[in-house]
Amino acid sequence: MELPLQQTVDPDFDPLRTARRSGLNPLHLLLVLAGGALGTFARQGIEAGFPTDHQAIGQTVLIVNAVGCLLIGLLVGAYFQRRNEHVGARLFLTTGILGGWTTYGGVTVLSLTLAHRGSVPEAMGLWALTLLTNIGFASLGFWLGNLVRTRRA
Repeated sequence: MELPLQQTVDPDFDPLRTARRSGLNPLHLLLVLAGGALGTFARQGIEAGFPTDHQAIGQTVLIVNAVGCLLIGLLVGAYFQRRNEHVGARLFLTTGILGGWTTYGGVTVLSLTLAHRGSVPEAMGLWALTLLTNIGFASLGFWLGNLVRTRRA
């Protein structure tokens, strides 16, 4: 089932824009930069406060990513479904802060570490668990965000 363009999950996706270049707005780039700095700073603080045991599969990274995906889904579902709505806030919060908060790089490093130690099934399991939890929590957040949106309307 295809959603109308104004109801797509990703408000930046525009299938009609594929052939033409879009201009970069310096303010938008600055918002993403500032938000990303805050998000990565916060994630590093959490990871430093709750370090992963070198024998573990990375519970801290899994939790950080799941929370980030839940919040991204919630914000997109509640406030950011239309391309021209709250652009600055969307870029700062979802692309910037929560994009910096979540990390596939951390999952990659953990997976490579596990595989290097000969724990290839655990490394594959980490990726499967990451994808399932991230998609699940983002979907839950999006559903909750839509509830918020409809109650506000």
